[in-house]
Amino acid sequence: MKTPNKYRSVAVYAVLAVVTVLAFEGVRHNGFVNYDDPAYVRDNPHVNRGITWGGIRWALTTPHSGNWHALTWISHMIDCQVFGLEPSGHHIVNLLIHVLNAMLLLLVLQRATGAFWRSAFVTAAFAVHPLRVESVAWIAERKDVLSGLFFMLALAAYVRYAKRPRTAWYLAVFASMAFGLLAKPMLVTLPFVLLLADFWPLCRFEFARRLGRGNIEVLPPAVSARRLLLEKAPLFALAAAACIVTVLVQKSGGAVGSVAAFSLGGRVANALVAYAAYIFKTVWPVDLAVMYPYPVRGLAWYRPLMAGVFLAVVSAAVLCKARRYPFATFGWLWYLGTLVPVIGLVQVGQQAMADRYTYLPSIGLFVIVAWTAGEVVVGSRLRRAAVWFAAGIVLVSMVTITRIQTGYWNNSLLLFRHALDVTGDNFPMEKEYAKELSAIGRFDKAVEHFDNAIAIHPRDYEAISYKARVLLQQKKTARAVELLQTAVSIKPDFAEAYYYLGLARRVQGDIPAAVSCFNEALRLQPGYVEAAVELEKALLDEGKSLLASGRVEEAVERYRRVLVLNPQNAAAYNDLGAALGRRGKVDEAIENFRRAIDLDGGFADAHCNLAMALYSTGRYAEAADHVEIALRLQPEMERAKKLKKAMLP
Repeated sequence: MKTPNKYRSVAVYAVLAVVTVLAFEGVRHNGFVNYDDPAYVRDNPHVNRGITWGGIRWALTTPHSGNWHALTWISHMIDCQVFGLEPSGHHIVNLLIHVLNAMLLLLVLQRATGAFWRSAFVTAAFAVHPLRVESVAWIAERKDVLSGLFFMLALAAYVRYAKRPRTAWYLAVFASMAFGLLAKPMLVTLPFVLLLADFWPLCRFEFARRLGRGNIEVLPPAVSARRLLLEKAPLFALAAAACIVTVLVQKSGGAVGSVAAFSLGGRVANALVAYAAYIFKTVWPVDLAVMYPYPVRGLAWYRPLMAGVFLAVVSAAVLCKARRYPFATFGWLWYLGTLVPVIGLVQVGQQAMADRYTYLPSIGLFVIVAWTAGEVVVGSRLRRAAVWFAAGIVLVSMVTITRIQTGYWNNSLLLFRHALDVTGDNFPMEKEYAKELSAIGRFDKAVEHFDNAIAIHPRDYEAISYKARVLLQQKKTARAVELLQTAVSIKPDFAEAYYYLGLARRVQGDIPAAVSCFNEALRLQPGYVEAAVELEKALLDEGKSLLASGRVEEAVERYRRVLVLNPQNAAAYNDLGAALGRRGKVDEAIENFRRAIDLDGGFADAHCNLAMALYSTGRYAEAADHVEIALRLQPEMERAKKLKKAMLP
């Protein structure tokens, strides 16, 4: 096929951009989803404040959510600076970066191969394929499209460097890779991809000079294999450093699964199946989900066997035909190689695979399809027409499915429900869907899905704890206590479970047990604000109970503990004053009542208590003033009415 003139090329670029926007335009109606979006943007104070020096310092120095994505965090900060927490702006930026990636991919392939129309098909398939939805429609996956941008820039710089070796272009490759790694460590495979490009289409290897060249007119100078490897040494060193940092950060964040949880044999088996499954979903993109759970009961033995045989046969075929069909070898090794960081040999998270992982690897498969089709149509107008027709049908189908899939990302409830509909034994989605149901008050349905999650993972303390919280809201306190006790028996350092157990004990009236639970939650998590607040309330309740039963000294001790926790607690000063008054320490009582009023001038009970204490010491005028304030604040207060009546001449 001939390359179109400049104006038609520009038109093709424009059409591809418009079609890509058309496929994903639904994202502008979508919101944040409660799956990484809160941690990455919505509820992350370092990010949602916009661009600040403190935020940039945090992004550059602090791992978060099991990752270190400094450039990604900064890009989110810029979005928050411009759009605030209006999600449509964040979504549109994701889409625009993806469109730019597609345009750069077409430019790179066109310049590297000289085959414009084949490159255009690869670009179109990459741009609008339904597997791209997760990377584009998920705000937290900014790291995918952003790292992809620097990947494309690195490829563009490398094609220029290969044709006219200049230090400036090599430095551009290195810088692009470094920035890409700061967005997402997926770019560790870039040096390998560049070596593949040296094999085909650039044919820089000396042995590759006789390979098919597509429509390219002038090949770069041939270079020895040793020199090509040395040329990539700084890039491999950068990739190795990124790998070390990523593993250390993910381990410190608890994201890397242990060998006990995910055996090496199980990981290899899952990797083989995932390689084959990604190809199937590329060809037949149905039942796409935000989470494909790691198989709890393991894989049936025949699945990794069949996948392994398939991969071995295809690999052998493309290698044997490398001289005749170098594009197939290039595309297949691109696909296999770029998936290595995310194929699950180092298991991160609970997913067996993920649509987002195909963002760059799928390009290799599309290259195979496009160049094979190009070979088929040579010399036949009929075959060319048939291929064009088939390509049109495929791309229209992709756009249609992508638009539908984008709609599932409109909100968390819809996204998680869809995942449950198209997958089985999906423990993470059962739990997330149940949390969404409980948030909108559908408690019975939430309990049902928490039960589904617990049936899959009976010892998952988080699911057990979440179910207990729902039961608390349903006033089923006794059952909630049982579940929370189970949760802390499974994970003794589970601070949240102790917090909710404290709430449940307080509802049951067992204040000492509630105090003990809140204390334990704070011991395990010293900055647990909610536990500290509830501990103060529980200690005040316990103090009142002790005071009512005549155990004044113990009540005083409880109130003083509250004031150690929070010296600004007006209620504690008021109650402490009442307890001290019972002990006959009227002056100390007056001092504490005054402190309560200083902290809260509208505290009617404190004004009344102060008035009574002042009256008992003969300070009638001041007592009368505070009685009036108490009655103005709370006209129906009986104690204040009686005191006022007693003070009448």
